[in-house]
Amino acid sequence: MPDAPHPPRPRFLRREDIELLIAVAWNEEGGRRGLRPLAWRLGDADFVHFIGSADAYTRDSRQEIIEDWIAELGLADSIDPLGPPLDRRGVDMVWTGSIGAIGMQFRYPAPDPAAG
Repeated sequence: MPDAPHPPRPRFLRREDIELLIAVAWNEEGGRRGLRPLAWRLGDADFVHFIGSADAYTRDSRQEIIEDWIAELGLADSIDPLGPPLDRRGVDMVWTGSIGAIGMQFRYPAPDPAAG
């Protein structure tokens, strides 16, 4: 008995498909550099930017994980002294930088002022 025909597959990629490919590629490269994987997604804007998240890790380890990525990618080397790349946004600290014309954004929990 011949195989039944397969239903046609969509011939386009969804945003989620692209984000999965990006996450796999970034984390594979990070793994080669000794970095722990992050959750990656595309940012919402008219230009390409990537957002790395360490939310899957414990709150206490997220800052170190993000700082390791920033340092290893050389992003800390190109900090603009006229505009701090690290800002507090709500309950998070958000670091924004770029590699060429591609924006990068990383976030981790802001320190708790009550704990200080």
